[in-house]
Amino acid sequence: MIWIDVTTSLNWNRPPVGIVRTELECVRYALSAKTSLATSLCYFDKTAGEFRTLTTKQEKKLKSLMSGLYEGRSSAPASEAFSIVAAGQSERGSRRWRELSSRIRYSLDPVENGHVRGWAVKTTDRREKIEIVFEQGGVVVAKTMASQYREDLARAGVGGGNCAFSIPVCELLKAADPERAPHIEIVARSGRFSRRSLGKIAFDRKVFQLKLAEAQEAGPLVKFSEHDVYISAGLDWDNKDFKRIYTLKSENGFRVVGFCYDLIPFYFPHLCVGDVSSFFSRYFTELSWCADGVVCISECSRRDYAEFVRRSGCNLPETKVVRLGSTVTHSSLEVSKPRFVSEKYTGSNFILFVSTIERRKNHEILYKAYVKLVERGISNLPKLVFVGMRGWGVSDLFNDIMLDPRVKDLVVVLHDIDDSELAVLYQNCLFTVFPSLYEGWGLPVAEALGHKKYCLASGAGSIPEIAGGLLDYLDPWDVQAWADGIVALLDPEYRETRERAIAEQYRADEWSVCVHGIFEFAKSVAPAKLQ
Repeated sequence: MIWIDVTTSLNWNRPPVGIVRTELECVRYALSAKTSLATSLCYFDKTAGEFRTLTTKQEKKLKSLMSGLYEGRSSAPASEAFSIVAAGQSERGSRRWRELSSRIRYSLDPVENGHVRGWAVKTTDRREKIEIVFEQGGVVVAKTMASQYREDLARAGVGGGNCAFSIPVCELLKAADPERAPHIEIVARSGRFSRRSLGKIAFDRKVFQLKLAEAQEAGPLVKFSEHDVYISAGLDWDNKDFKRIYTLKSENGFRVVGFCYDLIPFYFPHLCVGDVSSFFSRYFTELSWCADGVVCISECSRRDYAEFVRRSGCNLPETKVVRLGSTVTHSSLEVSKPRFVSEKYTGSNFILFVSTIERRKNHEILYKAYVKLVERGISNLPKLVFVGMRGWGVSDLFNDIMLDPRVKDLVVVLHDIDDSELAVLYQNCLFTVFPSLYEGWGLPVAEALGHKKYCLASGAGSIPEIAGGLLDYLDPWDVQAWADGIVALLDPEYRETRERAIAEQYRADEWSVCVHGIFEFAKSVAPAKLQ
């Protein structure tokens, strides 16, 4: 039996992208007639430390995600039901606040990826750990210690790095009562002070109740056997506990296949938010000792993974490179989308950039390139369309774009765009851009080529593996090169020449071929009975 983990998809509430799409395509393949292997779906219940089969409601959600009909954008994920409210300014000016400030330093991170995180350290004795208590209406709903290690804190000289805390949102959901109070207070305790408020977690009662009901539903426990292979292709660093999975594997003898999409937080921590680097390092170390095989999505990611293992001194499982699919499968039930979507939002003349909007994706280079072109006196520039969720580290960029009179009317930002709408944008754009500072693959480049559109792309990481000599690759830091590249592609004759070459030479990777390769790899590491 091949077990496919769908934890990430069950926690997803937006149109599927990247890693989520890979997980869903594994499900689609397993449910199709394309494989004769026995397959089943499961998810990891982190609170219980066990795997479970899906409930009927969960199966329905997966099918709707795959069909493109899932309306998750109206239902916030569990982490989005909460928001951090820092201690008020009136409290900050009080004598009590001054006393607290002289005793501890702390920070509360935004609630994201299903966890409440932060750090707290004593100013007088850094070795004494602080207890973090979550209270609602005077009732304690959860406790943890500010004693976890975070690499970013260690680099900053904060408490030797061992002063962080993290607690899953699901624990708060199950312990709190939405009717008791509209917030959960975060309290610090230590031997020197009995109780000091650090801030509050506010929530919407209706969303809270919805998520509470979802958290209380659970499918039957999975009983793995020594003949099984478990495949996990999702966002495992937040959703899984590979130490626990290793224990289950040791007890039951099943095989494990994991994924390496990239190791960007390890090699480029400055391009990532908070302590993601330490999470990634710990995750890949644990995965390497637990997995029998690791699927890498490019030769670049395989090299990066092998180098990580060498530096870390951990086990190197068998690896295989499988190129991600770039075709989109639409359900026959899907309603047709309005063909004017691109014109409605962008006009008929635009350049497309599909990506999460965050520092690493390097949207800033395009803003600077456009400023150069405007200052050069080039008129009638096409609109620059960013399609993707807003991530971290781009607040200043958004402010610049919004306030800069030279470009504010030339940049459009779209989000929650589904596959059909995205296809219309690809079909109607002049060309696409992808100036990322580093990638483990670069799916939007492949998608653009699949729509026979040229992509002005960075040459960083794995990107050249996608198209080879069909594209010219630019230095992601060279503003002038990007400005010149954009101008060159505004020439219709030159652009059509490049598009003809793509139409003649490029063959899009089919998802069915991608997932077939994943399943074949799973068979290769499986016990003889499955093979």
